[in-house]
Amino acid sequence: MNPHFLYNNITNISIMAEEGMNEQIVAFCGHIASMLRYISAPNKSGVPLEKEIDYCERYLECMKIRFEDDLLYEFHVPDSMKNLQVPMLLIQPLLENVMKYGLRDTPPWKLHIIGELDTLQETWEMTVEDNGPGMEPEALALIQQYIQQSQEWERMPELEINGMGLKNIWIRLKLWYGSAAHMHISNKPSGGVSISIGGSIRKEHS
Repeated sequence: MNPHFLYNNITNISIMAEEGMNEQIVAFCGHIASMLRYISAPNKSGVPLEKEIDYCERYLECMKIRFEDDLLYEFHVPDSMKNLQVPMLLIQPLLENVMKYGLRDTPPWKLHIIGELDTLQETWEMTVEDNGPGMEPEALALIQQYIQQSQEWERMPELEINGMGLKNIWIRLKLWYGSAAHMHISNKPSGGVSISIGGSIRKEHS
């Protein structure tokens, strides 16, 4: 969990306490306690996607308490995906990336989190879309090039300690799913960014 997330929300709780917002404080603390419990549990064999989605929902609920009606979000994940085993903290960093870079235009800021399961190909995909300003063309080209070039690497680099950025998410996908790993990033014609990640319904599929 990003230290800035805890710092900002502890500050928010202090402000809400001064304003007598007891109901919001109870909800806030409940979400954070559940999130800390989630990331503290052993997860070497992955976690059910349902638990990862629950973590994401609690994260966004904390953001919703902070931004109120300026932040709108929707989850569209079929029940058939809920029991898939996926690496922990694979989707929430995408949402955190939106919070950091996608909330620059005039609100309301809108997020769509969409899940798709292909039973014929035995693959899954999760997509996070926002209505923000989009990625700078140079930055987008660099991450797309990194993903493309890494398809030919014999050995993936070590994860960076200082964050859970897009490169780290891609490395984790590759380590987990091998050649079945998938990540696609693009600017939407209507504005905002669309990021899709996915892999095999099995842990490894090389």
